[in-house]
Amino acid sequence: MKHKIVFYMACLFVMLPLILWSTMNANPGIRMTFLNGPFPFSHLGGGPFQLAFYSSLVMTGVLLFGAGVRLRNLQK
Repeated sequence: MKHKIVFYMACLFVMLPLILWSTMNANPGIRMTFLNGPFPFSHLGGGPFQLAFYSSLVMTGVLLFGAGVRLRNLQK
């Protein structure tokens, strides 16, 4: 049961960069709201920070996916 929760979290972390990117680029007003917000969002205007932020989200998702596979194998 725990491995399913970890798999769902992994899917969320892998899809989050795409959702965040599409939300920011959907409307210039929303983009400015993000950029005037608190720390992680205020720095999303620059390309290198976006790359590092989105890459870290995807890597977290990949690591959670691996942990879910490990948990599933341990429960068998």
